[in-house]
Amino acid sequence: MHGVLREESAQSTVEYAIVTVALSQIGNVGGEPYWSWYGFESRVEWCACFVSWCINQAGYSEPRFAACASQGVPWFKEHGQWAAGNYTDVAPGDVIFFDWDGGGSDHVGLVIGTDGTNVYTVEGNILTASRLYIIYQGQIALRGERDGLRCGFRLRR
Repeated sequence: MHGVLREESAQSTVEYAIVTVALSQIGNVGGEPYWSWYGFESRVEWCACFVSWCINQAGYSEPRFAACASQGVPWFKEHGQWAAGNYTDVAPGDVIFFDWDGGGSDHVGLVIGTDGTNVYTVEGNILTASRLYIIYQGQIALRGERDGLRCGFRLRR
């Protein structure tokens, strides 16, 4: 796939580790490893648990969040790592939030690469599985299931 991160182009070990973990999870159905790791005893909407789990597996204890709008977004804002919408330097390892209805962040995923036009993401809890998606100029291109990228943030160590 053109534009997806390769080891030699990784900006840092952190970003590369997060991307490697996320890619290894494509195809997981049901999200049990992620929501149970977070402490839930039964299935929940698990996109945020997936992102937190990947970050943890890459060697970092935080951020750790199970909800986008009430936990994830505030954490990144409080830590000075929030980049509100349409930022131009999206990079592998970035965490990306989606707001589909204008009411706050509804979903979250991990950026695994970009080619200058497309942004490639791995997201959990998409049709109950972990999947690879392509965002084209702020629009989700694959199957038209998303209406666009609204805001994003960056994890930098």
